[in-house]
Amino acid sequence: MPDSLSAATDGLLPDRIQQLLEANQQQLVLAESCTAGLAAARLGRLPGISTNFCGSAVVYQEGTKQDWLDLPADLLSDHGAVSEPVAGQMAARVLDRTSAATLALSITGHLGPAAPADLDGQVFIGLALQQPTDQAPTVLVIGRRLEPAGREDRQRMATDYLLETTLRALQVLDACRQLGQRESRSLISPDGSGADDQLVFPGAFNPLHDGHREMMRVAEQLTGSQVALEISLENVDKPALQAAEAVARVVPLEADMIWMTRAATFAEKAELFPGSTFVVGADTIARIGQPRYYDTDSLSCEQAIEKITASNCRFLVFGRLLDTELQAEESPRFRGLDDLDIPGSLREISEAVSEQEFRLDMSSRQLRAGDR
Repeated sequence: MPDSLSAATDGLLPDRIQQLLEANQQQLVLAESCTAGLAAARLGRLPGISTNFCGSAVVYQEGTKQDWLDLPADLLSDHGAVSEPVAGQMAARVLDRTSAATLALSITGHLGPAAPADLDGQVFIGLALQQPTDQAPTVLVIGRRLEPAGREDRQRMATDYLLETTLRALQVLDACRQLGQRESRSLISPDGSGADDQLVFPGAFNPLHDGHREMMRVAEQLTGSQVALEISLENVDKPALQAAEAVARVVPLEADMIWMTRAATFAEKAELFPGSTFVVGADTIARIGQPRYYDTDSLSCEQAIEKITASNCRFLVFGRLLDTELQAEESPRFRGLDDLDIPGSLREISEAVSEQEFRLDMSSRQLRAGDR
């Protein structure tokens, strides 16, 4: 999320966090190192916040991290206090030690001056989310390098980052709740603004890699619209995405607009985003155009394409290496839209991105290996 968000929403962040804590019946606890309790102070200004805010452990020294959170000494010595493993364990341990808490956020960082050059301005945020009693908490860590500034300004930036990440996690939980109540779609926005839903990039994004980023850049350049990612909780060939998994998937995508839906198929997506252009790879278009990928008890291939067309949706198709299951050759080779055997009705609503504009020498199977 851009640092400019901080100045614009300084007073709004705590209010929004309180609203979402209440709406989703979450109990928040913090473990703060480099922010020295500033996040807790900002939340603590709100009347009634004690209903959903358990408190904050200000564990500034390494010894305090060990004494209060029971962090192992070898964890700190092996990785350093400013590290991903320590941030993750800070969140997990403060969650475990706070009986009422369901959501924990932690932060550790080097704000300077006199910080090691490789860690100057580096902060890590840990997140731990309580799961049902028979499952371990979901834990993830994200990091950011703060821009050069004085120590006080950096402390403010780090506090903003911690609160922004807390808000992002709560937005995902709220989206899952709304979708569970049969809402059709829910937007996760880094700056609280609405999204242009005319250019939508569906996917699992587990993780979002450089190939995805380049597709987004080229799609925006070609269309003049901003890309919004779309992550569906439902999937035709994978288990449904649970709330904790959704948090782990979406929170790291901190600078992106995310539509969360339950639309497992493109026929369903077209209903939710009429008039949109979908950013897809050639492998996706190949599947949309192959009857064997459709359940005989639901829409046929032809019916699905008709439904997408009736919603005035189109596809912007990026070429890539296709797996052998989608082509006749025994080994994958680069294929674009013009190389695919797909129905004419699908080709009519598809536009190819040329190999000169984008080429990704990775097969769809290799890409999907990261989406499991």
